[in-house]
Amino acid sequence: MSDTRIKLEKRDLVGGGKAKRLRRNGYIPAVIYGQDMTASPAQIKLPDIKQFLAHHGKNSIFTVEFAAENDFSALIKDIQYDPVKKDIVHVDFQKVSLTEKIHYEVPVKVIGKGNVEKDGNVIVYQLDSVAVECLPQDIPSYIEADISNMTAGHSVTAGQLKLPPGVKLITDPNSVILSITGGGKLDVQVNKVDEPVVPVGEEGNVQAERV
Repeated sequence: MSDTRIKLEKRDLVGGGKAKRLRRNGYIPAVIYGQDMTASPAQIKLPDIKQFLAHHGKNSIFTVEFAAENDFSALIKDIQYDPVKKDIVHVDFQKVSLTEKIHYEVPVKVIGKGNVEKDGNVIVYQLDSVAVECLPQDIPSYIEADISNMTAGHSVTAGQLKLPPGVKLITDPNSVILSITGGGKLDVQVNKVDEPVVPVGEEGNVQAERV
């Protein structure tokens, strides 16, 4: 865990139109919830969250300064993006205890695709992340799926992924992450890691994609 700190401000502007106004003023609407804490509307300066993500990524633990609360540890639970402009439109923060395990979705990073595709095989993606249980400070940035030596007819299941020490798989181990079929040049994608699904946003009537 780093000594990184994020300052959240109490948010009084709640609702679609007010959230848009907040964004125009350089803030991102947010919510903070979690361990022994009622969900509270918050806001964070856009440069602050962008700088944090650029330097630490989404899965890092940090210290939160928020209103009259004592400083506490937290992580980013969810980020919503505008599907067209790719701007951040909302962030969910979760208060955590460094001594209590939590469930968290970790992206799967596929490596070795070049070796598979050069033979004209097609990679069919089924899952782009898996749920794990671990202490907050042990959450990996991603979990690798190495397919460099695989050929048509092979598949990768959640149970075949190599997890770091202290990390337990929650996703059904029989769930297929991807499969390889012969023939064709195209890379068929379903919920690929770098191209997430696009659900409806929660604030401002913005169509938002979750990462």
